[in-house]
Amino acid sequence: MNIKYLFLTVFMQIWVAAIAQNKNISGYYSFESEINTSRPYYESLWLKEDGSFKHESSQPFFKVSVVGNWQVRNDSLVLDSYPQKDKLIVWENYIKGKNTTIIVRDKSNQLFNYYLFVVTNKNDTITFKGQWDKTILKDKIVAFYLIDSGGLYSPMYKITGGRTNYFEVFFEGGRVYENEYWEVKNEKNRPKGLNNKEQSYFLTKQKNPR
Repeated sequence: MNIKYLFLTVFMQIWVAAIAQNKNISGYYSFESEINTSRPYYESLWLKEDGSFKHESSQPFFKVSVVGNWQVRNDSLVLDSYPQKDKLIVWENYIKGKNTTIIVRDKSNQLFNYYLFVVTNKNDTITFKGQWDKTILKDKIVAFYLIDSGGLYSPMYKITGGRTNYFEVFFEGGRVYENEYWEVKNEKNRPKGLNNKEQSYFLTKQKNPR
């Protein structure tokens, strides 16, 4: 058998199988908390057949909506938001002095309330609550991450410079999916929260989306 023909046949079989799998998984998934709870919560994920998605979550006075592209990889759902953004941008510098300074803004260069978690060179984690504008500390640090007032986590940032002690940090306040894996199970998928950890509930596929 011609090797080129064999390669093309195998490729077409894989391609057809991938399309069938995506078509089977595509659809509208949702979760709704009990109506009589003090904080009603609704979350939905619309996986379109063209490979795009729309993920929404809502509760009183707060709603999040993210769009992007999806695919199935190793029996998991993989999400990438669009347009893709950096979750955290950090500029490192050195200024004369013994203190470490961390200045925080959002991507629009605006101030916001946040929690700061720093990891020292002794591998201790120190928490600074209710931070605004900047944090000054005496400890030598090797890494840090942020949580904003809405519960959104930044990734852990590991310091690259050996002497840097002055950091300008720009935080992405919108949710970003970057190669994010969700568990898929029997017409259900398990979402990840703002802390990028799996939730205790599943989004279930709906025949009649609301």
